[in-house]
Amino acid sequence: MGQRMNRESTAAEKEAKSQKQELLDTQELAADLYEQNLALQNQLLDTQELLAQVIEGGVA
Repeated sequence: MGQRMNRESTAAEKEAKSQKQELLDTQELAADLYEQNLALQNQLLDTQELLAQVIEGGVA
């Protein structure tokens, strides 16, 4: 009985570690996507500013 409980405990610990690693991986991916989103937003703002200049005739 004791060995069975130890095996179950070990399996539960392995599963918990696996889930924790999956969460860390997900958080890292979310951070990467957030940074990419910020970069794209900045590019969009730059493009909008350039377009506004073109519309106003300020860029040749």
